[in-house]
Amino acid sequence: MDESGLTQVPTVFRTWAPVGQTPVLTHVGSWKKISVSGAITQKNLYFQILKGAAKQEDIIYFLKFLLRNIPGKLIIIWDRINIHRSLAVNEFINSLNGRITIEFLPPYAPELNPVEYVWGKWKRYLLPNFCPESFETLKQEAKRSLRKLKRRINPVQSFWNQARLSL
Repeated sequence: MDESGLTQVPTVFRTWAPVGQTPVLTHVGSWKKISVSGAITQKNLYFQILKGAAKQEDIIYFLKFLLRNIPGKLIIIWDRINIHRSLAVNEFINSLNGRITIEFLPPYAPELNPVEYVWGKWKRYLLPNFCPESFETLKQEAKRSLRKLKRRINPVQSFWNQARLSL
């Protein structure tokens, strides 16, 4: 499980253009942000889009969403950012009587988190140079592109392979 974000300022990647015609990205220049909580199983991608930065209440809400949609016990693998180690999140997890087990990644090891590969694929291949006209357009395109990625089972499996985690 991990979080990522997008703003109305485009994520700029290399592109091509005819010789002498420099490509120009025109954008609204707004730093309004959406955050996305994401989790993957070996067969599926789950996500939640939020306005603004993710807070501990959002993490708890997303964990509840996962519990409703994934049967049995869950092993959550995540980094050590403060929001994941907050008192409210820990109290929620402890109240579940072992339904969720937490495994923390080593510090500074994003390459071990399979969800990081989701974010890379999402931003680099599905949203490169995307210039939303409005905040609503940003949210709609984020949702559309994540659903598109979710339908592709092979990439989801490849994120686990790239992270080299054994379960």
